[in-house]
Amino acid sequence: MKRNTSPRILNKYFLLTTLVLSTFNTNVFALACNTPWNSSTEYIATSTVSYNGKNYAAHCQWCCSKGKIPGNPLPSDVWGDKSSYVTCTNGTANAGAALAAIYQGQTSAIMGGSIGGGATAGTWSGVANASNPTTANNTADASETGYITLTLTATGGISCGITSTTKSTTVNALPTIVANGVAIGAGNSKTISAIGASTYAWRLNTNPSATTAASVVANPTRSAIYNLTGTNANLCISDNDNDGVCDNTDKDDDNDGILDEVECPSTQVSTTFNTSNGTTTTFNAPSADNGFEFNIYTLDNSFNLTINGKNLVLDQVECEGSGALDESKLEFVSDNSGFGQNGNSQVWQITGTRKSPVIKVLIDANGDVSFFGKRNTNAALEPMRINPSRPQPQQLVWNKTGLNTVVLSQEVQATTYISGEGFGLVICKGDLDGDGIINSLDIDSDGDGCSDAIEGGAAFKNADLSGQSLSGNVDANGVPVIAGTNGQTIGSSANSLLKDSECCTKPTVSTSNTKVCVGATITASPTTGGTWTSSNPSVATITNAGVIKGVSSGTTTFTFTRSTPSGCSNTTNAITVNALPTVVANGGSICLGSSKTLTATGASTYTWSPNTNLSATTGASVTANPTSTI
Repeated sequence: MKRNTSPRILNKYFLLTTLVLSTFNTNVFALACNTPWNSSTEYIATSTVSYNGKNYAAHCQWCCSKGKIPGNPLPSDVWGDKSSYVTCTNGTANAGAALAAIYQGQTSAIMGGSIGGGATAGTWSGVANASNPTTANNTADASETGYITLTLTATGGISCGITSTTKSTTVNALPTIVANGVAIGAGNSKTISAIGASTYAWRLNTNPSATTAASVVANPTRSAIYNLTGTNANLCISDNDNDGVCDNTDKDDDNDGILDEVECPSTQVSTTFNTSNGTTTTFNAPSADNGFEFNIYTLDNSFNLTINGKNLVLDQVECEGSGALDESKLEFVSDNSGFGQNGNSQVWQITGTRKSPVIKVLIDANGDVSFFGKRNTNAALEPMRINPSRPQPQQLVWNKTGLNTVVLSQEVQATTYISGEGFGLVICKGDLDGDGIINSLDIDSDGDGCSDAIEGGAAFKNADLSGQSLSGNVDANGVPVIAGTNGQTIGSSANSLLKDSECCTKPTVSTSNTKVCVGATITASPTTGGTWTSSNPSVATITNAGVIKGVSSGTTTFTFTRSTPSGCSNTTNAITVNALPTVVANGGSICLGSSKTLTATGASTYTWSPNTNLSATTGASVTANPTSTI
């Protein structure tokens, strides 16, 4: 493409044309002179850009590279000499914090995010009701599941182009709940069972024996409708730290990096067991106000629990094959399969740990029972149940304030063994600072004004925080990645008398002088309320009352540490300790009535004493006129 080299006469008056050429990846606005544009020789590309509410036609990528910018502020296109220009600014878009998972039909929290640089507006897209970052949210469709991607686009202003960023959220499917409706004669009872959810809430208008668990016993006195709400494992009742991990599975509910179990223990001292051939194990759980947890690490192949004298099931919880009709076969809720079925490992082939047992049995404070298990050693725990056609768990009585006794037993059939751990569960009530927030949810559990995230054992700094919690992503268990899988130790977060220096207001310190001679003293302030230390005691020492004494020549500093809150300290400027001078004076004999000049060397200043019959009391040289022997 050749450039038009024909002469052109510039008009006397110039018109300021403001034009953003984001399409051509340039970043200038220029003055345009009123010379017609030759479309036959100069046209390469056309697009439209906007600035200050007006649209401008942008033409000619080649001429832009040559310092010429065409514009459309006049009825016809014009050339522009780049004789004056300003620089545009790239827009920025920040997606902001992650969104917590929601379920079908639920509305998310505010989308958040921010725009900057040359951009003046941000718009969320990808969802029906997303717009301004400060007010937008996302409502999941009734049929929507899985990950969805949302886009924040930054536009407007004196920007070089359009910038966008994305973030994803998870939409979880609602559980499909199936319950066995039945006819019951007046005065009789019937077990009603449900499947398809992880937890259940029955709303009964007659006389049920329980309001939770998959199976309840109904004793209606007349026709009744039993309403059931099921919740699957992905739906949060609460998410205190808004990290997308539900509190019931989140191991760090306030994202301070200290595990909830460390900040606010929920288990009593556990009892481990490893028995075979039908040997029983007894667990005592006094005042376990939140129930009992029973974890199995190895098993072959059935078991039963007796809680306060009542059996969990009538015979055995069977974990091999289909079992006998009077046995309570344990199966996975999702596909009704048991161990050794549908590709699942046999129960004796699976090994577990405290974090991932083979089978977990939970008995809640109401005596209701829940089962969880894994299909193989490396699988995750998932809900299990007793086959609805087999004897169901009995309604148990759990003492929230008194003694509870749990007895483990096995029916011996060929090889029989079981190992694992059992412990009482307590509702965490720990609230160190008495603010009504339990420690595991309190970002400053000791109330000293310094966040637990900083006062934990990992020595995190303010730069590691977002607000008062640790910044960055969390792992699948809700623990900040920066803190590691096992989190940080409790450090000084539970000691209100010990405040981390990262949060301290330093005490004011001072000294009466910056120099002191060996053997002499000066003072430091404050003189009470803490302890003083010397960085070099061989040069100078200091007492807790702030008395500094020179020991040898050199420099040192002194640090004052406040007693309450402990840990807050400050250090003085350097103090110089000077050695004593060696002074030599010319003594001698003087006859009565005579005078003598006395001269001293080795020091900077001199003071003579006694000052009787001296011509001066200071200075390196004085005249003595004694009238008696001195």
